[in-house]
Amino acid sequence: MRNDSSKPAIIGDNYDESFLIGTKEELSEFANKILNFIQNPGMKTKLLNFGTYSLSDNFTEDVYDICLHGLVITDSEHDKEAIINYYRTNEGLETIDWKRRKKKK
Repeated sequence: MRNDSSKPAIIGDNYDESFLIGTKEELSEFANKILNFIQNPGMKTKLLNFGTYSLSDNFTEDVYDICLHGLVITDSEHDKEAIINYYRTNEGLETIDWKRRKKKK
């Protein structure tokens, strides 16, 4: 019988190679939460002066260093990149040069 509080987990050897692990039911519920949020994002909020939609929930188990606690939908790719670089800077990481990264692909 399925445990209703059971969720997938994000695990891996390092932050470069993490992966999501769970049962078929857990991953299906995880995917449905994301799809439902995308289809019905609710009220727009501000994150660093960017218009976003956000949802806070414990999407994954707290069994590893990485746990997904929320989702954010941005209005544009530029907004997404600015928010990512803001949080990278706060964690003492270098910002991403998005133009250079896109040229590599």
